[in-house]
Amino acid sequence: MPQPTDIDTQDNLKKMLAGELYYAFLPNLLDERKKASIACAKFNRLHHEVGRRDQLEMIREMVPSIAELPAKLDDPAEDEAQLSAFPWIEPPFRVDYGSHVEIGDNTFINFGMVVLDTCHVKIGSRVLFGPNVHLYAASHPLDPAIRKGLDGPENGKPITIEDDCWFGGNVTVCPGVTIGRGATIAAGSVVTKNVAPFTVVGGNPAKHLKDIESPWADEYFKTHPEKKRKA
Repeated sequence: MPQPTDIDTQDNLKKMLAGELYYAFLPNLLDERKKASIACAKFNRLHHEVGRRDQLEMIREMVPSIAELPAKLDDPAEDEAQLSAFPWIEPPFRVDYGSHVEIGDNTFINFGMVVLDTCHVKIGSRVLFGPNVHLYAASHPLDPAIRKGLDGPENGKPITIEDDCWFGGNVTVCPGVTIGRGATIAAGSVVTKNVAPFTVVGGNPAKHLKDIESPWADEYFKTHPEKKRKA
């Protein structure tokens, strides 16, 4: 993979996070992906052999933005109770880098999630993911003369998932998508465009199926009138 050798690695990283063309096989990015791969392999192998606190410490190795754990309490039940708001992740779980991922409180991730965090991936609080959900913040140029297999540059776009969303199994979210608060994504969907708050979408590509009636939706649209659903 003879990628350019005269590229400033920090400038290349900035371009990657900005969604511009960058080169993925420079030494610093290879090292970061290897580090993430090792952390994921450790978590996936040992998850069921350790308690909740040790699971979370391994999760923090994969996703460093997760807050530090509070001091350990002597009583095991009390200690586990104080960790209840931290994200719950079932193995296997894979990230490309992990350092570009945020996960909110009380979020559940079922087995088989894959996050390609070339650009930032932000997951809100109280989000539920079914099995085998894939979040792709990575992409490639459409022109094969630019793409050039392993030799050419890549790009991406960020993904934002707001609070209180629910994803059925086998959902794919494509680069550049924002999923509004309280949305539900039907199983098997491929989400290529933004999803409005408190709506249900489904299909390939995912399309609007219905609005969600909820007192939370009423309150949300009072404070976010610019996002109010069209009649």
